[in-house]
Amino acid sequence: CIPYGFRFESQVGWNFGETSRQKTEKVTIGEVSGEAGISLSISQDGIASLQVDDWDGKTYTFSEGDKVDVDVSGWNDDFVSLSFVATDVVYDAENYDDSYIALDFVYTYLGRVAETINAYCDIDGYVKPQKTKEATGDWASCQNNYECDSNLCSSGECVELRDIASEASAFKVIVVKFFCRITNLLSGEGYEQCLVDNGIEVVE
Repeated sequence: CIPYGFRFESQVGWNFGETSRQKTEKVTIGEVSGEAGISLSISQDGIASLQVDDWDGKTYTFSEGDKVDVDVSGWNDDFVSLSFVATDVVYDAENYDDSYIALDFVYTYLGRVAETINAYCDIDGYVKPQKTKEATGDWASCQNNYECDSNLCSSGECVELRDIASEASAFKVIVVKFFCRITNLLSGEGYEQCLVDNGIEVVE
């Protein structure tokens, strides 16, 4: 593997479980007009009614900002859920066919889910899993930060920042903030996420 010291997510196999996907769709009245199996109308006050034959022919009524859970009880057993949020419901008084809805869909189904681990490229050229706390409760030994899942190797051990943060003393919190700042010197973008991941509330 190249380059040495590079951290990445490595796929090690497959599991069977729930997988979620997101998709955004924008549909105008004109696009669905005359389409078999789909009926869409939008009122002057911004209320949309959507009926899809493939959704058991049920009619769903919503306005901008509403979240709608579609009834999937009679669907294929592999389908778990379907919902959408109406991000836009626009009524065009001048040309009704240009009236439209914009929906953010989230659907969940049963299928193959990639099993991954946090890995790094070692100096010997092999991909290895990042180290975490050992079964004995001891911190794993290390030589460099990238070997550790916590991204912190100190005094030859992978330091689990979550363990440090779990102790409520102000001193420990300061230590975690210090290490989060050090481990994100280059990008700076992961500092707040590092705090959150280790149990410290980020104050806006």
